[in-house]
Amino acid sequence: MTYAAAVDRRVKAVVAQAPILNGYRWLKSMRGADDWESFLDQLEAARRRRAEMGPGEQLADASAADSNGLVALPTSQKIVNAFSAHEKATGEALLHAGGALEIESLEKVIEFDAVHLADRISPRALCVIGLSGYDVYHPREDIQSAFKIAGEPKMLHTVPLDQLDIYWEWGRDVCIPLAVEWFDEHLSASVIPPSGVVAEVEEQLSSRAKTSTTT
Repeated sequence: MTYAAAVDRRVKAVVAQAPILNGYRWLKSMRGADDWESFLDQLEAARRRRAEMGPGEQLADASAADSNGLVALPTSQKIVNAFSAHEKATGEALLHAGGALEIESLEKVIEFDAVHLADRISPRALCVIGLSGYDVYHPREDIQSAFKIAGEPKMLHTVPLDQLDIYWEWGRDVCIPLAVEWFDEHLSASVIPPSGVVAEVEEQLSSRAKTSTTT
């Protein structure tokens, strides 16, 4: 959405929740130096196969290696455990994205860079919700760099959540009100006085922290 707001003036206000803003650094941040070079080699090999046999080669699962050893999105055991815990508690998958991924799209992800377009959003309104907990998928440096160069009006909320907390109901209860307040303020026909949602969210987080401490 940050990219869309930068290039499409029809977007009047945007909320970016734990955004991925630079595809190259995002994919590289999940790999060591050797694995990154191997990943680029595998993409080049896939490009040669595409030239010879045509487009359409896919990964059946973005987090699992294909027959050539290519993995799009490496994951950690902590993330796997979080997925399992959510499914056990709710009976539903944590994420509902399709499993198949066309390999060519990974090259497009590497080309994607919304950080250096953030200054084009103003005078449209930008709100960013960042996470201060365990988060290995959303590079904070890119979020901070994009927010720094973005013009006003803008707002940065940093909430003490882990990267998957935003998919749980209680995590959504923290983030969604912040987004709603931003849209109310910047999309309404008339200026609406602040609703105090930020204070309410801070109170919820404080109460949760106290509960966690006592238990």
